[in-house]
Amino acid sequence: MMYRQCKLTLDNANTVGWIEDRGAKLGARVEMEDGNFWTVEEVSEHAIDRETLREKQRMDRNSLLSIKPL
Repeated sequence: MMYRQCKLTLDNANTVGWIEDRGAKLGARVEMEDGNFWTVEEVSEHAIDRETLREKQRMDRNSLLSIKPL
């Protein structure tokens, strides 16, 4: 399964998240981990696999001294 980084909106809020390739379509509404349905506003052209995404998230979470590792 491949993932794409997308810009998402909900009401007046914006966020960026990694979503499955099948849901990464402009205008699509996708359910995120917070339980809300966000609208896809932008889609990155590059996709990464699940293992690469998990490793990236693991490294990102440990890269800042102000954030405790999981």
